[in-house]
Amino acid sequence: MPRVTPPDTPSRDTLTRSTTRHDDTPSDTPSDTSSERLRAQLAEAEKRAAVAEAELRGARALVDEKQRTIDAQAHALRLLEPPRPTTTAAPEVPAPSPEKEPEPTPEPPPPRSWWRRLLSP
Repeated sequence: MPRVTPPDTPSRDTLTRSTTRHDDTPSDTPSDTSSERLRAQLAEAEKRAAVAEAELRGARALVDEKQRTIDAQAHALRLLEPPRPTTTAAPEVPAPSPEKEPEPTPEPPPPRSWWRRLLSP
């Protein structure tokens, strides 16, 4: 008994199948139906891109208009506000020295009675 089995001998049917050339190889150009489908998809994509660009221009115009409104309102608000004090240094008022007592403010005279007010000139 041989230890190695001999290789299978190719049959005639196997030989003809392996040597026959098939025309199923993919070609570089798509068929007419797929070409038309791709053209339709391209046209649809171009249409969507045009719509998106138009929407973008509209949105930018709206943003620009809103910014102009904000700027005009800020300007009007600045005109309505009172003027702000300047930031120049004001002369400093010397603080009273702690050694001196503050001078008492004179008290007004007591009110006169109504009778005295009536009789006095």
